[in-house]
Amino acid sequence: MLLLDSLSGVFVYSLEEITSGSNEENYSLGRARLRGGENSTYPTSLYSTKTLSNMIRNVLQKPCLDTEWYTEVVVNTENPEQTEFFIVTLPNTIGSNTLRRTTPPVKGDQGGSYKALVHHACLDKQSEHVLVILDSTGKGLSSASAQGSWALKLDGKKKPTPTKNFKYIRTFRFGPKRTCFSVGFKLFSLLLRTDDYPEETSWKLTKEIDATVAVASGSGYTKGLSLYEICTFDYGKLHFTIEDEGGDGLCCNHGVGFFVAFYDGEPFLNGAKFGKKYDFMIPKP
Repeated sequence: MLLLDSLSGVFVYSLEEITSGSNEENYSLGRARLRGGENSTYPTSLYSTKTLSNMIRNVLQKPCLDTEWYTEVVVNTENPEQTEFFIVTLPNTIGSNTLRRTTPPVKGDQGGSYKALVHHACLDKQSEHVLVILDSTGKGLSSASAQGSWALKLDGKKKPTPTKNFKYIRTFRFGPKRTCFSVGFKLFSLLLRTDDYPEETSWKLTKEIDATVAVASGSGYTKGLSLYEICTFDYGKLHFTIEDEGGDGLCCNHGVGFFVAFYDGEPFLNGAKFGKKYDFMIPKP
């Protein structure tokens, strides 16, 4: 009998209908493997026909490859219609400026009540990933009337995550950290999603000792999600500036945009609603 496992969301077979009371040992073995999702060969006494055996083997396939994490994200929020989250996979080759993958954004229903938003994905274990959680109200996931939360699991194991509430954006990096190969150089990365007026957005990265020379910069964007990366010499401190000609930042009157800046593989700054200009000094890690 084909059933839906309420915990995993995966269709499974009820072994009670294909085992006999005298086959207790094989029943327990088959049930354990079924719940574990293993792609194993079972005792032939469990199956009434060869066709049924093949059907069960197909159901028992692992949801992800051995080289992938079975990833689960659960976001509990008071206003799900204002909440959005997704995962981006960064390129393995530094400087390609092309995201390998972006999972479909998960959003709550309009007018929804306090509930959990859940997403599952298979993600490459050898790649670096960033979970992005957005709230367009600027209240994060919690309020005076309800306590929000979020959790990330990789192959069933919960990752330690910050519990403090945020305003517009929360990011969490996981997977092997990428670094520059050249000695004395650090990786700077900027993940940026514009609002409905992308031409108004620009940014630059300069040395603290000489702010007139840009180490990196960006402008002339089209609407959407983009990535910029550069291996820059470790000058000690860098000055990051992002500007919006419209004066409302990247959120939330005309779309929900954001930026996340990384230095030496760690996120050091993110933002969404910042007015016309935002300045930040990157300390030496």
